Amino acid sequence: MESIKAPEFWPNDPELWFITLKSQFLLNKPSPITNDDTKFSYLISLLPPSTAIEVREFIMPPPPDNKYDALKKAIIKCTADSEFKKLQQLLTQEELGDRLPSQLLRRLRQLIGESKAVSDTT
Repeated sequence: MESIKAPEFWPNDPELWFITLKSQFLLNKPSPITNDDTKFSYLISLLPPSTAIEVREFIMPPPPDNKYDALKKAIIKCTADSEFKKLQQLLTQEELGDRLPSQLLRRLRQLIGESKAVSDTT
């Protein structure tokens, strides 16, 4: 029987949450979960109601093919902060506080996103 130990959904970082979910699919015993319908069902069962409502049109009815990927993209799109909001937070709200400089740098990189390169030497 397939069983995974996925963490609760992280609305503040859905992309990272999906990476942990993928790891759970791969670590499943006795065999990895690869079936689209199974992954889709797990994903629905892990969503908080507020997120499920936001992506309802991808759940009822589900797309005929690639259900999991379609739902994943919809979830990321509706829960991820906009580029403007991330930039605004970067410029106005982030402070060192009680964090280490390396922790602040990681947070700033997270807000900037993977598409924007930030060099350690600049």
